[in-house]
Amino acid sequence: MPNTNPGPVALLWRPLSLLVALLAALSLGVAATQAVASDVTAAAQVTTTLDTDGVTTGPTGEPNYWDWERVTMRVTWAVPDSTRAGDTFTVPVDPALDAGSFIPFDLLDPSGAVVARATVSGKLLVFTMTSYVDTHQNVHGTAYLELEFDLDRLSTTVPNVITVYGTQIRVSHGAPPTGEWNYKYAWWQPSETAATARDDLGVLMQRDRAQIRWAIQLKTRVGSPLRDWSTLTIIDTPASGTHFSCARDGSGTYTGLRPRVEVSTLGSGGPPAIAVVSCAPDRLVLRVTKQLTDRGVYHVTFDGWLDTDAQGRPVYRDEAGHLHLGFHPAGYGNSAVLDYDGWTSTVANAITRATQGGTGVGDRYVPRVDIEKYQAAGTASRSSTAARCSTRPGSRPACPPETSMRHPGSTSRPGPRRRSPCASPTPVARP
Repeated sequence: MPNTNPGPVALLWRPLSLLVALLAALSLGVAATQAVASDVTAAAQVTTTLDTDGVTTGPTGEPNYWDWERVTMRVTWAVPDSTRAGDTFTVPVDPALDAGSFIPFDLLDPSGAVVARATVSGKLLVFTMTSYVDTHQNVHGTAYLELEFDLDRLSTTVPNVITVYGTQIRVSHGAPPTGEWNYKYAWWQPSETAATARDDLGVLMQRDRAQIRWAIQLKTRVGSPLRDWSTLTIIDTPASGTHFSCARDGSGTYTGLRPRVEVSTLGSGGPPAIAVVSCAPDRLVLRVTKQLTDRGVYHVTFDGWLDTDAQGRPVYRDEAGHLHLGFHPAGYGNSAVLDYDGWTSTVANAITRATQGGTGVGDRYVPRVDIEKYQAAGTASRSSTAARCSTRPGSRPACPPETSMRHPGSTSRPGPRRRSPCASPTPVARP
């Protein structure tokens, strides 16, 4: 008669093949889950408010803003424990605000680990969770950010009373300059988002054009009593972290400065002329000339550049002269001495980055490991470490049910049962 009894190898192979198939199925399930990101907004707890601390109020109690100012938003959030890396939740941008003025940032835990990354898509702020949520539960945090007003929705003739994230505010349009005062201001070009964008290595992405545009509002008449002027000399000095580019093209034009006289109100003699007297990275001298009796309202503009290292990463020096990577935390200052035909005045200002950031925290999940030893008949003692699994909903492979294995070479005596890795270990009798 042929021998129909399975050999020891066959008896051992069957349960092992079942175990391999089970682990493969679990692995495929985990991989499939990780590959598809989900929008968890509906299950997340998110609250958005307008922060008006420090904002002056008008006679009727509304916080007052100029239309060129940014407003500060504060967000509190919490995501469900089933959230995976790559999942997102979103916050709608209020219709009165410009989503294009948003600047991406990271939300960090106390150790500096990135919990989520904040970006924008259309009129939605998108918070994308990192692998932090795969090892933590009860993940929650805060975020704060600044956005500009959507000027297309505001009147330029009368104050606007609008509601932003449930808070009623008053937004006024700034009056045009009159030439009574001189002062300095600046803006990011083409926007702060573009001017300060960096790649994954921290390299500034916009390096082929200036990031900052400086402006000096000029006085129409100077002195006391007031008198007209015909020649203005500007000596401008940048602070740490920025410089002037003195690059010129073949015609001698300063392409790295682009100095101009902009007209608010044209006077009797036509636009003033402007010339570069001297240029160095840390000092710029400009000369503006016009007819003596011209009482137009003018301002001078020119470019400023962020300092970078050899790799193209932004750098600055502190007061002690130490070099640092990144953007200057105090912003980028600039001052200028104005000499109107012998009457002098000094103007200064600084351009700062939007104030924003965020936090995230959670309870670290510690997986359980169950180690068991068994000895099959006719073999040496072996040990195995159970695969990690979790009882946290949707977080890791679920614990498989208990299965039993027979000893190789035996058809009658049951062997030790393989327990779920999440089960409490119990003594196993040796054969």
